[in-house]
Amino acid sequence: MRRMIKFRLFAALVCITLFGIVGCGENAGTVSPDSELQPVELRHDDENLTAPYLGEGTYEGAARFSRSRMSALAEKELVEIEFYMLDKPEACRVKVYARGTGTSPGTLLYSADIVRELQPQAWNTHSLQTPLTLSGDDLWISIEFRHANRIRSLGCDPGPAIADGDWLFSKADDEWLPLSQRSSADINWNIRGLVLPSECGCGSK
Repeated sequence: MRRMIKFRLFAALVCITLFGIVGCGENAGTVSPDSELQPVELRHDDENLTAPYLGEGTYEGAARFSRSRMSALAEKELVEIEFYMLDKPEACRVKVYARGTGTSPGTLLYSADIVRELQPQAWNTHSLQTPLTLSGDDLWISIEFRHANRIRSLGCDPGPAIADGDWLFSKADDEWLPLSQRSSADINWNIRGLVLPSECGCGSK
């Protein structure tokens, strides 16, 4: 999968080199100020600083990307999710949700158990088994984790928290709330997504 992603990045760059800002196929790629073929990183965070303590239980830390940001990426593909993990939890899954409400995600679009390959005190990158075609609507990228005791697992930046950068679900109360409403922590989760052109049709047209 990593080789395929690198190839697609290379293909996108070739299209940019050969055609400049001219489209390369019907689905030319992700939209950016400079070119429709450049990859796009979804993120709210700065670099990792630490991770907040959370007690025993099951949680999901999530970053929500609103329609105002995602509409230009319709028909493009989410191919990778990157996040920082400090201490290794008992269980861990990567999840992606569709639009729900302004305060909770909707339909689960993707889920993968990643605890076996999880590296503590490091940035972890998960390549989606099947790239997820974006609708242009709200997108939630989530890391679900389970603690057997009070530890620091999912990483965060120094803050301050910005809108949609610190959502936290707790199974104990079955509710999504910003972490800043659950504690005094004022941070953004280290959760990022990589979006690539769905296809670069660099043919002989």
